[in-house]
Amino acid sequence: MRKLFYLGAVFFAVLTTQYSFSQSYDADQGRSEYEDNQAAPPADHPCGDQATGECWCLYCHYEPCYYTAQRCIQVPQYYKKKCCRMVRKNYEVKRCRMVPQYYTETVCREEPEYYCTDECKMCEKVVCDRKCKYVPKYYWKHVCGQTGCDTPCPPQSPGPR
Repeated sequence: MRKLFYLGAVFFAVLTTQYSFSQSYDADQGRSEYEDNQAAPPADHPCGDQATGECWCLYCHYEPCYYTAQRCIQVPQYYKKKCCRMVRKNYEVKRCRMVPQYYTETVCREEPEYYCTDECKMCEKVVCDRKCKYVPKYYWKHVCGQTGCDTPCPPQSPGPR
């Protein structure tokens, strides 16, 4: 009885571990709301407030990332199947009772008859679908002199003439 209890406890621990791992694995897949061509990516936008003393702002840009997803479909495949059945055939046989008296007798025998039927077999076929998801790329942008920037832009020196 004690061994059965330990076996049940181990089985329960394995099941709960698998369930929690599958839940965290699905959440960590990196799926976003801009996946699979369902929505266009948003325009570049600043990511929060960064007070660095200069006017550099962290921006986020979404780039398309194309990949293929495979799936299996069932495709019917038709073919002819040759079959055989035994059919009873009647034929007449000429017999002789006494010389010159002949008579005919109907005899039945089985002969093979061949025929073809259409058969259908379901085959699996792998289909590749092209999908797109948008991946965020971050970059820093110098926004000196724009609204929200406290430090003025340094004076521009004229270039060589």
